[in-house]
Parts: sequence; C-alpha cells; structure tokens
Amino acid sequence: MWLVLLFLFGWGFCHDLAGQRIHSFQYTEADGLSSSNIQCITQDTNGLIWLASGSGISSYNGIGFTHYNQRDGLPVEGYRFIYKDETGRLWAVPQQGHLGFYYLDGRLWKLFEPVERTDSDYQYSCFDVTYQDDNEILAVGTKEHGARIFKDKKWYHVDVEHNGLPDKHIFGILCQDDYLFIVSGKKMLRYRISTLFENSKPEHVFDNAGVLQLAVAQQYRPGKPKDVYVLGDQWIGMLDGEEIKLFACQDKFRLALRNYPFFLSTRDGERFMFGSDYSIYRFDKGRKAVEFISRNRGLIAEGATSVLVDREDNTWICSRRGISRIASWRFLSFSVNEGLPESEVSSGIEISPDSYVFGHHGKMSYLKGNAFIHLNLNEDGKLPDYEARILDISIDKERNLWVAASELGLARVSPGRSVRWFRESEGLRGRTNSVVVSPEQEIFVSTTEGLFQYHQNRFRQVVLNKIPPTSIRKLFNGRNGSLYIATIKDGVFEKRGEMEADFSAAGSPLANNVYSFFMDNKQTRWVGTADGLFFISGSSLVSAEKRGIVLKRPVYVITQDKRSQLWFGTDNGVYRYTGSRLEHFTTRDGLSGLDINRSAGFTDSDGNVWFGTNNGLSLFRAEFDYHDSLVVPPLVSILFFTVGEDTLSSFISHSLSHQNNDLVFKFQVLSFLDEKRVYFQCKLEGFDADWSKSFTNYTDEYRYSNLPAGKYRFCIRAWNSLGTMSETVCSDWIRVKQPLWRQFWFLALVFLLLAGILLFLSRYFLVKRYSHRLEVLVSRRTEMLEQSQKQLMESNAAKDSFISIIAHDLRSPFNSLLGFLDILITDYGNFSDKERLAMLGKLRELAGRTFKLLENLLTWARAERNLLPFEPQVLNISELIDEVLVLLEPIALEKDVTVRYDSEENLMVKADRNMLETVIRNLVSNAVKYSWSGGGVAISNKKDGKGDVVVSVTDQGTGISDLHQQYLFSIDRRITAKGTKNETGTGMGLILCKEFVERNGGRIWVTSEAGKGSAFYFTVPGAS
Repeated sequence: MWLVLLFLFGWGFCHDLAGQRIHSFQYTEADGLSSSNIQCITQDTNGLIWLASGSGISSYNGIGFTHYNQRDGLPVEGYRFIYKDETGRLWAVPQQGHLGFYYLDGRLWKLFEPVERTDSDYQYSCFDVTYQDDNEILAVGTKEHGARIFKDKKWYHVDVEHNGLPDKHIFGILCQDDYLFIVSGKKMLRYRISTLFENSKPEHVFDNAGVLQLAVAQQYRPGKPKDVYVLGDQWIGMLDGEEIKLFACQDKFRLALRNYPFFLSTRDGERFMFGSDYSIYRFDKGRKAVEFISRNRGLIAEGATSVLVDREDNTWICSRRGISRIASWRFLSFSVNEGLPESEVSSGIEISPDSYVFGHHGKMSYLKGNAFIHLNLNEDGKLPDYEARILDISIDKERNLWVAASELGLARVSPGRSVRWFRESEGLRGRTNSVVVSPEQEIFVSTTEGLFQYHQNRFRQVVLNKIPPTSIRKLFNGRNGSLYIATIKDGVFEKRGEMEADFSAAGSPLANNVYSFFMDNKQTRWVGTADGLFFISGSSLVSAEKRGIVLKRPVYVITQDKRSQLWFGTDNGVYRYTGSRLEHFTTRDGLSGLDINRSAGFTDSDGNVWFGTNNGLSLFRAEFDYHDSLVVPPLVSILFFTVGEDTLSSFISHSLSHQNNDLVFKFQVLSFLDEKRVYFQCKLEGFDADWSKSFTNYTDEYRYSNLPAGKYRFCIRAWNSLGTMSETVCSDWIRVKQPLWRQFWFLALVFLLLAGILLFLSRYFLVKRYSHRLEVLVSRRTEMLEQSQKQLMESNAAKDSFISIIAHDLRSPFNSLLGFLDILITDYGNFSDKERLAMLGKLRELAGRTFKLLENLLTWARAERNLLPFEPQVLNISELIDEVLVLLEPIALEKDVTVRYDSEENLMVKADRNMLETVIRNLVSNAVKYSWSGGGVAISNKKDGKGDVVVSVTDQGTGISDLHQQYLFSIDRRITAKGTKNETGTGMGLILCKEFVERNGGRIWVTSEAGKGSAFYFTVPGAS
C-alpha cells in the first residue's frame, strides 16, 4: 500500500533552489552557550528558549544564556532531551543513567520519583510524556534495552521477548491519547497504554518499510487530538487510521540507518524539518517541495540533532557545533560560493520564468534552476575589470540580450550566447552606460557622448535639445512610447518623439543627480536621487516626504512588487514602503550586501524581488514574506520589583512607607526575530505623563528613584524588528504612603494641639487677675512636672541602657554563631563527621550561653518599670571571668588576638552577677576590638589593702587620647571609635560599666596613651 501512495503523492515534488545561501544567526560557546554540543531545544509557555546540551540545561531570553546547576536542583552532566509536555511542564532527560528524570517547578528542578535503579546505565534515544486522570505517564526509549513506561506509580519494561519489539534499539516513542507508538527495527508498533501490561503484544504493526521517527505538531490545542507524523528513510507521512498517508517521495531524499539519531519536527503540520546528524531537509507540504539544507547554505553544521520552529516562526537548528537560527526564509543569497563569477553584481534582468541573467565586471552569469553558466565578454582581458563593468542589460522580443559594457561597448547576446559587438564602426561613440529596449522594440543606448538609437544594424545619434549629452546616466522606458533619461546633474528628462520635458529640483544639486526612475501602478513617477527619494509633480522634483516617505539617502533602484509595495535600493541596504510604513532591510535580515547597484534591482514574474549588491546577489521570496496579521508581537512580562533588598511580586498591590520610594522593576521582553532590534517603552502611571524613550533589549530593568507619595502602576510595551507592537502589560497598583507629618491623623492631632494651646492662652489671659491665688497651685504643679520629667529622663536612660546592652552584649555571640555556621555551610565537605560533630557541639554550647545571656536581658526588660534590679550575691569572680572569656574566645581567635588571664584563685566578691558580667564582657570585648591582629589582652585580679578586689584589663592596641579620656565615662559626651578592623559600637558600653560598677559599690578608671594601648581598672567589694 505504501508504495502505491508513494507513487500517487510523490510525482509532483521538486527540490527548491539548493544553491542559494540562507541567512542565519549562529550561537556557540563564544556567544554564551555552556557547550556547543546541543542535543535538544524547546520553547516554554513564557517564550523562553530551553536547551539540553553536553554540559547541562540552559535557557535563553534574547539577552543572554542562563545555565542551571546543582544550586538549581539539577546535577551537572550531559542532557539528551529538554521536553515541554501538554501541560507546559518542562522535563530534563540525561544522556544516560538510571531511570531518573527532572522537571521544573517554579525556579527549581526536582527529581521525578520514583527512580528505578538498574545494574547498567541506559542510553536514552527518545522521550514522551502524557497524562491520564492527571497522572503522569512517561515513555522513554533506549539504545540497547528497549523501552520503559512509567504508569501507576511504577516502571514497566517493553522488550523484544515479551512485547513483540523487533529490536532493542528504539528510534522513536510517542504517546497519543491511550496509544503508545514505538519505532523499532524500522517498524512502527502501536500499543494500548491502558492494557499494555495485561496484553503485552502490540495492537497493530504498521508494515511501512523504513520508519525512523515520530512527531506531533508543536502548535496544538491541549485536549484536542494530535496528528501523528511519521518519518521514513525515504518518505514523510501522517498516520491515518491503520495506515500511513505519505507526503514526500523517495527520489528527493534518503536517510541511511547509520546516520542515527533522526529528528522530525513540525509546528503546524504544513512545514516539516527532518534529518539526522549528517543531513537536514525542509519539506513544505503546500508547495510540495523538499529542500536540502547544508552547511554551505549558511548553517553552522552539516546535520542537526533537534529543530524548533518557535512562536514567531524562527527556525532553530541545533547541532553538535552550536545553533543556527533562521529568522526568515524570505532572503536567499548567491555569492562566489554559490556559483557567481564574482561578488559584485552590477546589473540583472529576468529572461523568462525561472531564468535570469546578471552582469559583473566583464562577465555575465545565467541562472537557470540551481546552476549558473558564465559568459566572459572580456575574453582577451585587455581592459581592467572596472572598465569592462556591465552597467545595464535589456532584452528584445527575439530574446536577444543588449548589454551596456562600459569601455567594451554594446554587446548583443543571442539566446545561443553568441556575441556581436557594436562600437564606433557601427556608429556608437563613447563609453556605454545604459541600454533599453522599448515596448515598440526600439533600442536606445546612452554613452558618454550622448543618446543613440539602433536603426538598420547601425546606431545614429539622437539630437537632444534640452538634455546635455554628456550628462546622461541611465535610460528608462516610460509609457506610450516615452523615454525617461536620468542625468548626473540636470534632473530627469522625458523624451517622446521630438518633445522633451525636463523635471528638476530648484536649488538642490544633489536632488538633480538622478540614479533611478520608476512609474508605479498608480502612475506616480518616482525618482531616486543622491538626495533621497522624490516624485514628479508638474515640472518639478518634489521630496517624497510630501507622500509620507522619509528617505534621505541615495536611491539607486526603484521597483514594485505584486502587492503594490515599493522597493528602494540604496547605499545602506533596501527599503520597502508598504503603503503605511517604511521598512529597512540590511545584512542582518539576509541581504548579501549593503550597496545596491542601480541596474541590478527588479521584480520577476513570480513577484520575487532581486537585488545585485557589492557583495553578492539577493532574492526576496514573496511567498515567505511576513503578513502583518500573522506576525506575533513580543512576549512582555513584569517579573517582580525590588525595594532596597526586598523582592516583591508585581501581581499584587503593595503599600510602602514614604522611605521605601526607590523602585526597580524587573521585566522580560522576548522576541527572537532579531534580538538586537527589540524595543520597549516604560511608563509609571501616576508619575509619568507619557511613555519613556525607546530602549533596545539590552537591559531587563527600569528604575524610579525618590518617588513622592502617591499611587503608581508600572506599564511596559514592546515591539519587534518588524514593528509589531505588544499589548501593554501593567503591574498591580503600588502605593507610597505620605510621611508621618503629612498624614491626616497627624495633621488632625497637631490641629487639636494648637487649638488646645490657643484655648489655654485665652483662658490664661482671662484668669490672669486670679494669678496670685493660683501661684501655689502652679508651684505644686511645677514640682510635679519636674518630678515627672526627672522620672521620664530616668526611664529614658534605662531604656537607652537596655538598648545599649542588647547592642553590645548580643552582637559578639551572634557573630560567633554565624561564623561557625558560615564555616559549616561553605566548607561542609572539607570536614569529617567527627570534626563536624565537634563544631556542632561548640555551636550548641555557644548558643546555650547566648540564650542564657538573652534570658538575663529579657529579665531586665520585664523589670523596666522599676528600673534595673539590683540583686547582690557572693560570687567567685574567677569563674565568672572564665565564662565571659569562653563566650568571647571565637572573636579573639578570628582577630588573632591572644587573651591571657592571671588570677588569684578563689577570690570571692559580693555583687550583682548580671551587672558584673556585663562590665567584664564590655571591657574584654573593647580590648579585643582595639587590639591589632597578633596582639594580646591581659586580664588580672587581686585584693587591695581595703578588702576590695581590683580587676584590670590591659591591651596593646590603639590607645585613647587625653582629650577622649576625660569624656570616656560621661553620658552627655559619648565617645565612639572604630576598632582596628572597623568594628563599631554604640558608645554606651563604658557608661554602662561605670554605672554598674558604682551601683555595686566600686569605682572604675583608665590609664592610656594613644598608639600604645590602654588599661582599664575597676573594684568590686570582696567577700569571705
């Protein structure tokens, strides 16, 4: 059956022009790929491009590549597939290993459970996912172990012995509804998933020979049946019930089994890309054409591993050497590599459908189908190339070509390519620069000597009344027998019989330097000049800006396609006027060169537009042109916004304080038609009156600083290289609050306060006569107010003390805790279990001591109403100092400061334990802080003659100046200084020490010299 279908469907297919070069963008490791060995590609629902490569999984947003590793939940290894299932979930499949696959959940990759462990690693060849009752069904094919199916929470094996597979090597696998299709041994088998392991044999075996791969359209509707497409070694087809309906024929391509792996890709079921590591083909079902694409046509490699046609119709071709992206199939190019005799194409015309001729320097090239044939007019080579340039070509009804070949003269080339020359002996004088055959078959030639007309095998000079003969540049046919003559400096002339009319631009020498002329289908006469585009109005040349076309550069070629669009060849590429906008095409769009030659642009009978350039020949294929209604706009999304170090969602409303008024919006604009020509504008509604200026897609954030109070919404819109605009995307509303002094309740409170003051003053003046009687009462109230103020100051001082205690007493232990935790986190793998256990023990001990300290501070806070409690008790001061040193030891070690403690044993004191511990901790902490790395701190205690215990803390650090010493313990002149490693403090530590020492009946003093260190002493009452 398949042979009959192959015959019926195959007879009409043909190759495209395989010799033309396709314009592509290429990506390798030099462009940011983690590896040029790309195995698979897909596009997610947000528009990001995802890649599986020999070194991991990556995504691409048009600006740069993001690579995923262990931090993102993905082991660093080679990956064979990146797959988007019908729900939009992304799956990553390793190149080989156990049955363990990863899926993307938010920003993290997660391992799909369960993982099946086997004795040997699998090499994966194909992968698919479907869902039944919201449960995942995974199907994976291997190179040597058949297929594995995950269903009902467990893995099943599909093999040769039990399931009828013809071979252990699985080429393709596909889940469609309740069907499982497997390609093995160049056969396709169909199983029912629901009964696969009850009835282990295939439900149907397709007898088509040479099946290699399966695919479904990338663009399908979830929940709708998906057509299944099949690739054979000599055909493409679609599954039609129990048979395969074939599309392409065996004589157009052949895929050898040794070229495995094979790929088949289609976005819409109309256009297909297929092949292997060694070959790439493109099949257009509507055009019935199979096109061979290879490296010499502009790709980075000869074959491919995977192909994606994305949402914008960009074709991404992945290979083991990188990625080739074809943004458009519109432009095809020819160069010397494709058969031109040289890169410069100076002229050209269509001889007949699918047959063309082009001029170069002394040579002509005929293009028929895929092949070029060259004709050398400068055979003896006596003239240099620039003097033999073929400046113009025209054709008569007998299909003779008339060729203006500069110093070589005028040539008539017959259809059989015999050449006859016309020079001075035939009446033609001067250097030939243009030739035209009129519809009435009159032949006119212009030279540096004037205008000549062919008559009876000779040329006679035409008498010109208004036209300077030596000023003629090029000739153009008009209508009704008219001839238009473009001149170098005198504008353009129309000659009709003996009548001559001139058209020029007054006062504009550049505009009178004319290169091209064209009359469109609306009878508008367009003129291309050195000063841009003009049109003829009355007897003048008028700038095309009057018609809405702003083109202010030399216009060498003007032509019109079948859609009535005007094309202009310039010195900077090609412009197209669609009737509403002017589009610009350059080498980034596939044009072979930027400088268009004046006789080398024309529209052929199929509506395709040709341009000869300084760097080759370009063909714009009308059938592949974009249609505005089909061009999708860029995908625009606002990801989040940041305020300081906080990251906030842009999808919910927020209310921010007046201080949080610096906003940075992060967004994403995705269009791959040309990543470097994606533009966007931003606007903050409530702040901006209009849209911002246009930016290119080199940044992904927009910042607003110092916003006043108000209600705002961030909006963004973008457009691609074709000018297609996206919808406007906006965040939710963001409110920046008024500052406290501008809020309603605060203003109301101030108003009430002022009203109260005014009322008080009025009453004061009204009762002033009673002041004497009220003096006593006022005096009493004054005393009460002073007492309240004193209590308030004491309360504030207590609060300040409490805050300072927290700042001083908690910073050090928590720094130690964080330091140990940092070491454990960053160098976890560098320690043994025993070492880690020891470190955790130290952490537990340190945390316990810190918690105890925090408990003491909280006890003080609970006693705030009665100020700080004072509970003296008998203490062993040596033990207390040891406890403090254990707490501060990590800080000293980190700074490389040695702490030495000399003590008389069993010295007992009577003091409040919390206050005494705070004094010792502050003094030792300060000594370490102001010591240099490698220095030392000495602590000692002894009894004096009065029965008190004197404790000293001595360092060899920065010391204290005489000026600072006198204010050191003063509460109204706090002295702060940074430590030797820029450590900071509140300046309250020593004030608290003085307060606590004196509260316990002792005194504190210091001796110090700037640059040489300090010694702090304090006494505490001794106890027996």
